Amino acid sequence: MAAVQAPEVSYTPSINQNIIDEGRLSEVQLESLVRAGDAHSKMLPGGFRKGFAIGDGTGVGKGAQIAGIIEDNRNKGRNKAVWVSLNKGSLVKGGSGLFSDARRDIEWVGGDSEKLFFQGKTKFGGQVIADEGTLFTTYTTLSQPEKGEKQSRLDQLVEWLGEDFDGVIAFDEAHTMGNNRDSKGERGVKKASGLAKAGIDLQKRLPQARVVYVSATSATEVGNLGYAERLGLWGEGTAFANKDSFISDIESGGIAAMEVVAKDMKAMGAYTARSLSYDGVDYDSLIHKVTPDQRDTYDTLARAWQNVLKNIDEAMAVTGGAMDGRARGAVSSRFWGAHQGFFSQILTSMQMPSVIGDVEQQLKDGNSAVLQLVNTNEATQERRLDQAKAEGLPLEEVDITPRDILMQFVQNGFPTAQYEEYVDEDGNDRSRPVTDSDGNAVENPQAVAMRDRLLMEIGTLQVPEGPLEQLINHFGSDAVAEITGRKRRLVRKPDGSAVIEKLGEAKKAKDSSEFNDGKKRILVFSKAGGTERSYHASK
Repeated sequence: MAAVQAPEVSYTPSINQNIIDEGRLSEVQLESLVRAGDAHSKMLPGGFRKGFAIGDGTGVGKGAQIAGIIEDNRNKGRNKAVWVSLNKGSLVKGGSGLFSDARRDIEWVGGDSEKLFFQGKTKFGGQVIADEGTLFTTYTTLSQPEKGEKQSRLDQLVEWLGEDFDGVIAFDEAHTMGNNRDSKGERGVKKASGLAKAGIDLQKRLPQARVVYVSATSATEVGNLGYAERLGLWGEGTAFANKDSFISDIESGGIAAMEVVAKDMKAMGAYTARSLSYDGVDYDSLIHKVTPDQRDTYDTLARAWQNVLKNIDEAMAVTGGAMDGRARGAVSSRFWGAHQGFFSQILTSMQMPSVIGDVEQQLKDGNSAVLQLVNTNEATQERRLDQAKAEGLPLEEVDITPRDILMQFVQNGFPTAQYEEYVDEDGNDRSRPVTDSDGNAVENPQAVAMRDRLLMEIGTLQVPEGPLEQLINHFGSDAVAEITGRKRRLVRKPDGSAVIEKLGEAKKAKDSSEFNDGKKRILVFSKAGGTERSYHASK
């Protein structure tokens, strides 16, 4: 990409000078406005306006660029725009989520955020209330079909814009439309997603619209570019007759062909992809040395799983389920899936003492700590809290550890159903579950006893707390900004008591603000709290 010169342009964006003077839009971001405006001034064969794709990496500021392109067009008299994104999050000003981020970005570039509204809040199938402004919608909302006699969300949007609409349609997180064609796989035909179909249909119904695709992963797989109808990659005037021909030929060329596509898109003035420089950034590995106690714990847990597996084999023999291949396969699949999830949590939990020690040192050195988690253990927490409420247990006795993964498997996946042999119509010996007169599965008493004994044994295992619980309980919830998908959390206090803290949108917005302001110097987030959000330092 860096070796390719983008074409000369003459487009002048209409952005207030004070926004530029204050540095709210950098030269890199302004370049996107210029190149998008230049691309939008051209028409493709077939009467469709040319689009533009932004493939910038994390931290370049894609949201500000979308807002800038919309504001540029608004200043040119195009008073309606569409911002399509992955989800909305909070609709409350100052809340968390993509809608609130869009509001922030619009204000940042000098726009009127009061004219940003969410399509899902308008009456289904009815008139969009606002006469002008930026309509924010999600791919899920856009794909909602007709409801009775009321028009679909897509029809509603097209009616509001008008078929001669020539304003901006920005597809944020455009890779959401990646599954845009029916495809054959090992398990048959995989249908194109309704989200992708709605996005492509919107482009086709509004040929004059100024389309912008925004995604950090837009050009990684050629099949995912099938939604990009406006980049001039296929059709009249190109080397490919249609979309299928383009995808087939480029796929056969592998990653090298995709690199050529990205290079050519830049050379055509249809694509830009920049990343933050990593000059001056240092990487290091934090090594955790397993303690003798942790080794003993790990060995004990491994033996517990071996014991469960041994009991499964015995139970399958006792019940007759061993004769049924599908039954054996189902139990085996559930066992190894739970096994992998359990030890993934255990390994992470065992590393946390070293992580916590390093965070403490970073804080002493004047730095802040950002931690990203793949699993927040929310399902286990909710299950245990509901169980405690039902049984009247105090919060101090609630067990939120990976132990629950093993307990749930044994409780719900251990093979206790009785099987019987029979001869099918072809004379083959078969096996099937035994049912009573009401059609309920009959359980084998010996297998049930084995399951109950295992549950008693598992209950005595010493299992370390999950990584998120260790972090919160060590530093205290007042010191940690948590932005995850959890709605609440169980916090253990230094005096041994435990309380439940709610994690609503307002709380997450407050935590994000306090981290960015330096009031909280530890941040932990998951995928739910990471999409489209910024936690890195400013200048």
